[in-house]
Amino acid sequence: MKGSKWLADRQFNFLIGVNVLVVIIATWLSHGQFVDIDNLQSMGGQLPELGLLALGIMLSIVSGNGGIDLSGVGLANLSGMVAAMLLPHMVSGDDSPALYTAVFVCIVVVMGAIGGLLNGVVIAKLRLTPILCTLARSCCSPALRWC
Repeated sequence: MKGSKWLADRQFNFLIGVNVLVVIIATWLSHGQFVDIDNLQSMGGQLPELGLLALGIMLSIVSGNGGIDLSGVGLANLSGMVAAMLLPHMVSGDDSPALYTAVFVCIVVVMGAIGGLLNGVVIAKLRLTPILCTLARSCCSPALRWC
């Protein structure tokens, strides 16, 4: 969109207005601490993770075919927990931080692939609606973390 088209888009103007209003109200309620450098740095460290998860979910929504994957966040949490429990028994983070990180990433990616494959097989073979199947998977992920 060009600069003049941005102002003509009502939805974009509404989103900008709501965001500005939220920042103003948060700043007022916190007596200016919301726009403090410490708070902005804290948000800057937390938001990229949520953005990456949102991109993954966006891909399933944009792809069409009625497939909305609601299990992405639960599966990411489950993968992180499994990797955090398995990794100390495999590699020492103090001895080799790079290897520790690489093995952690591998475990998380494999867990995500297994979860996605499981969702796909259940949806394809049992002919379930993707949103219901992934919602059930999302509800099962917290329980699996405790096993």
